[in-house]
Amino acid sequence: RVLFRSMITQKLLKINPQLQFIGLWLLLMIVLQLFTAICLLREIGLNTFQANLASLLFITPFFLMRFQIHFWLTCHFLILWAIYIFVRFLKYRKLELGKILCLTAFGYLINSYILLISLSIFTVPLIYSFAKDRKLTYEIKRFLGIISTLLISLFLIFDYRASSGTFFEAFIMNFTGVYGQSSLNLNTLINPHIGFDRNCDEYCPISNIDASVINNFSISKLDFGGTTFNYEGFLYLGSGLVFLSILVFFNIRLSKLAIIIRNNSFLFSTMLVYTISILLLGITNHISIGNHLFGFELPKVIRWGLSAFRASPRFSWILVYGFIVFLFFSLSQKYKGKTLNFVLVLTFLFQAIDLSEPIINRFIALRHEVPIGMKLNTIPSTQFENLANKRKVFVLLPTGSRKGFPELSYLAYKNGLSTSLSESSRVNWLRSEEHTSELQSRQ
Repeated sequence: RVLFRSMITQKLLKINPQLQFIGLWLLLMIVLQLFTAICLLREIGLNTFQANLASLLFITPFFLMRFQIHFWLTCHFLILWAIYIFVRFLKYRKLELGKILCLTAFGYLINSYILLISLSIFTVPLIYSFAKDRKLTYEIKRFLGIISTLLISLFLIFDYRASSGTFFEAFIMNFTGVYGQSSLNLNTLINPHIGFDRNCDEYCPISNIDASVINNFSISKLDFGGTTFNYEGFLYLGSGLVFLSILVFFNIRLSKLAIIIRNNSFLFSTMLVYTISILLLGITNHISIGNHLFGFELPKVIRWGLSAFRASPRFSWILVYGFIVFLFFSLSQKYKGKTLNFVLVLTFLFQAIDLSEPIINRFIALRHEVPIGMKLNTIPSTQFENLANKRKVFVLLPTGSRKGFPELSYLAYKNGLSTSLSESSRVNWLRSEEHTSELQSRQ
């Protein structure tokens, strides 16, 4: 549910469905990613040139990977926005409620899933504040109250009328009991191979791995192995950022870092607990290292509780972006002026060379690819026109059915029918089964 794309763009501006505006959406995501990264980098002390150059490294392989699958999950700038607010909290020890409210409202209208990932980082200052004062202070209650009120208000305004199921049905729809199917491979930061083609006899997210699909984000074509569904935990940094990680590791001043941690011991302890929790959520109970998988059973209650996060490795995006910010901060503390500029240019060149071949090959393949048209011949348009005559609304039953979804939506538009057709990752199967049984009983 990307409301800025589907509701505001399509409904309010009355854009013709024949026009392609997904490309415009993706371009906007890149612009916002760069803009937010620049603001964040300026906040940690980089100058304008350095921030502009370093921001390009936030166009990461795992960000670009989403342009091929689940492109509605490309609004990673919301995560950077949350990290920006968190960095300001670390600097000033003050949680800026106004900025968080803007993030919450804007994020809800774009993608509530990414918003949830973004807001999770604010558990750190809340727990820190609670432990410091040993009670729920007025500030914490006020923060939680205002954020909750805003989220409920947004739900009532935009989503309440569209939800027809009961609370129990919504619970069953979101808590499926399936957890651990998607897991984070422990080699993910250095493995450029996505793994769309792993064990395709079991499941393939992209059925046709042609030249236009990037399955490996490196000119080296290295593949350190993986298991099925590891693609959701794809977090390859790129050779530039891997080089930067090694450089920072060997140049970090452990004594200075130890002093900083000692002076802020509880805050860093809270951050460590948050980091480990998000990592464990992504790794799941199916631990994978390369091609090797080690699994263990979770208690049913825990598995059901965690099943709301089916693709839990995505939560690690906030950790990796935070790690990248840490790299640039550490670099800026070690090097200054022209030396820092040189290191950033060298890092960017490594990154650009590494990603150049797969991205160029994708552009070339897409330019020569014949666009996939709607297979309108599968649904006789003349017959549909006759059925649509003197009717105003088109409803597809059973609820949640995806059969013929794009074609039927287009035909409904061509014949002036309003429709509630949509594609959702979460379907109320209890209500769908009821509708199916009702239809079968009428035959």
